[in-house]
Amino acid sequence: MGTTRKPRLYGHLTPLAVRRLSKAGYHADGAGLYLQVLESGARSWVLKYTLFGRKREMGLGSCKTYTIDEAREKARKYRQLVDDGIDPIAQRDQRRRRGAPSLASARRLRKQRASTSGSIKAAGATPSTRRSGRPRWRFTPTRSSAAGT
Repeated sequence: MGTTRKPRLYGHLTPLAVRRLSKAGYHADGAGLYLQVLESGARSWVLKYTLFGRKREMGLGSCKTYTIDEAREKARKYRQLVDDGIDPIAQRDQRRRRGAPSLASARRLRKQRASTSGSIKAAGATPSTRRSGRPRWRFTPTRSSAAGT
């Protein structure tokens, strides 16, 4: 009499299999976690889930960044949110909007700073340092501004 094997809910992939897989496509680990291999050879973790009848795919990160155990743990946390009726993608996007500025807004801010400091320099200001060590702009008269008085 042989023993019957219980089906595993997850754990189909091993760390060695993750390193060796080169065929493009989705490779299931179980419980909605997939290893996505692109034609370029890039590998990333993807969680597939269904919430309110809508199928979703959420990227969990690169294989270079997260090991298989870390990806399983992240997937487990996000599955708990799905079980509670919370969309993890919407939650992540909401957190990002409240968090750090986007790349576009950071570029705008950098341009504003550059244009502001350029106009101050053009007006004849020089930086001086207070006791705190922070630069302060103090107006220094130039020949053109001194001639007007």
